Amino acid sequence: MDKQSFIAYYGKDDLIIGAASMGRQPAPMIIGQAMQVNVMPTMSELKSGKVTIDDIKKRVVEKKGKSACKRTQCECKPAQHAK
Repeated sequence: MDKQSFIAYYGKDDLIIGAASMGRQPAPMIIGQAMQVNVMPTMSELKSGKVTIDDIKKRVVEKKGKSACKRTQCECKPAQHAK
């Protein structure tokens, strides 16, 4: 069986309200961070292909700055992790 890989975006009107993925790490983490800092693209931008997960990650990094987190591909701020 071929490896399955996808990202499903859930929206209302043109607003992304959720996402699910399979085989696309770190996409869920990036999408969660983008929603948290309010830099998610519109549904129409995603459908048209104008915006990719890499573009979303760039938006998160621009908004939050480069992460000091040691988790692979994580874009969160270190204070978000419990010690």
